[in-house]
Formats: sequence, C-alpha cells, structure tokens
Amino acid sequence: MKLGKVIQQVLSEPLQKRGFEYHKEPDEWLYIRNCEYYKEYIAIDKSNWNKNAIRTSYYNGSDSISDFWLIGDRLKEWHFYEDEKTLRDTLNLILDITINQALPWFEMNRPEDRRGSKLSELLSEEMIKQSKEFIEKNELNVAVPESLVKLEKLLLEDSSQESLLKSAYFFGEVLIHHLNGEWGKDENGLPIIKCIGGKEDFYKEPFDIVESYLEYPKFNSVYNHFKALQDTVSRLK
Repeated sequence: MKLGKVIQQVLSEPLQKRGFEYHKEPDEWLYIRNCEYYKEYIAIDKSNWNKNAIRTSYYNGSDSISDFWLIGDRLKEWHFYEDEKTLRDTLNLILDITINQALPWFEMNRPEDRRGSKLSELLSEEMIKQSKEFIEKNELNVAVPESLVKLEKLLLEDSSQESLLKSAYFFGEVLIHHLNGEWGKDENGLPIIKCIGGKEDFYKEPFDIVESYLEYPKFNSVYNHFKALQDTVSRLK
C-alpha cells in the first residue's frame, strides 16, 4: 500500500472540483488553490516517529490551522491508521473536515491585499539601510533571539508604520540567522522569509507576525513565535 497513491485516490477528485491542484513534495502531499493575490494550501504529512500517522494543516501565507483545531480538538495532532481500509476512513474524515470546516475557514481568513502598499519597500536599499541603523541604535543582535523581547518593548513604544517595517526586517534577519531562511518575495512581490529550515515551501511573512503582536500584545509574542518556529524546524530534521 502506497500512502501517496491512496491519498490521491481519496482526495484528488473532490479537491480538484473545488480548485485545488495536487503537488507532491519530498515530505508532504500538497493541494494548492490559486486565488487572486494569494494561494491556499492543504498539506498532509506523515510522522517520522509514529508508525502509520498522518496530519493535515491548512494555510494561506498569512494564517494556518490544523484539522483537529477546526473541529475543536486542540489536544490531538496525528491521525492513526492500521491498514488501507482505516487509512481510507481517515482520509474521508479529513476530506469531510476540509469541505465543511476548512473551506469556510479559508473564506473567513483571506490575507489582506497589500499590493502597492509600503510593505513592498521593505527590501529596498534605503529601507534596509534604515533598518540596520535601527538595529544598531537599539543594540539588537540577530545572534541573540532574546533580542526579540526587547524588540517587543520597542514596538509598544513606537507602533508607526516605519517602526513596523524596521522591526519586520530585524525579525526576518533572526529567522535567517537561526532557521536557515532567506529573503524572498511572494507572487505579489511582497517580502517573505522562505526556505525556513531548508524546506522550500515553508515560509513566513515577518511583517504580519510583528503586526499581529501589536494587535494583541497580551496574547501574542514575537519571541514565542520564533521559539515555536524553531521547535517546528527541529522536528522537521
């Protein structure tokens, strides 16, 4: 029984009818839907530690969520199966969650359209120069992740657009230094950190993360977001 073949047999036709195209990556099975200015992803991967275990996540370049979270079960991460029949049953459950919970979640969580916004200037020579001056002035250090805690305090003191851009640049540089990422641009020309952990399709938008912190500083943390990414990368190795 080939896992990928069964995944395609159960999921491909109903998902293709809804605009998702199948893509095989080395460590996961992807279904991708092209939208006007972003893409929506359904990702299935298998566990390297647990036998016969798969999980599903949904993301759109801005937000992400697992299928268990969508159905209100935040304690589980993996689906377990024993043979081809139970695998097909599991995939049909995933398909049901995808159609009834994930597709409405995609609709309600569309990324903000930032085409033409000042965010597109983040990687310009002038903005990089200003960001480096900001980093030096505030004694931030990409080699020390705890500097992100200091960055959070700076953001609370100055939440201007310019400060957000410079902070996003610093956070991006931290991801590059510690998680093997690299600067890139999405399909709309907006800056992202791609290839996180060496995974080509694993990317983050640093501006969104620092902006989300400012929206809910009591519940969000740029530093904790980094630690979570660091943990994810360690598990991907």
